[in-house]
Amino acid sequence: MKSTEVILTLDGRQTYPGGQIENIHQSEPALMTEDGSGLLLQYDTVQEGQTIRSSLSLSESALRMEMQLPDGTVLKGIVLRTGETVHFDYETPYGALKMVSRTESVRILRVNKNIHARVVYELCMDDSVSDNIADSAGDTLTLCTMRIRIESVGA
Repeated sequence: MKSTEVILTLDGRQTYPGGQIENIHQSEPALMTEDGSGLLLQYDTVQEGQTIRSSLSLSESALRMEMQLPDGTVLKGIVLRTGETVHFDYETPYGALKMVSRTESVRILRVNKNIHARVVYELCMDDSVSDNIADSAGDTLTLCTMRIRIESVGA
């Protein structure tokens, strides 16, 4: 499989209980590999002076993010699948958090050599084993939108 150099831009908006809004913006050079099941993007970020290798897998119905620390430890990140409630461990350097996500939609649009995606989901701490995210959420339910832009280098 051939990898293509791209610019990956992630814009996230999280609305917390009580209405507080947090906007997140990140733009990095990345390598994109595409196969019949979707896209794999690999990119580096610098956090607290350390280079973190990150990956984002994206398909018509799912998104998964992972990070690899400099010591080789792989931290599993968010898991989103359209129409599903997913219980997962969100791993951090300090330990794993039990989380629940419910994804409303994953939409992908291709325009010329560029790719645009929008993911709408709810996220909360997993305080129970209920498949109903509202039952699990307590006061931690966060409403989220992630916009992903993948631009071909030289496009």
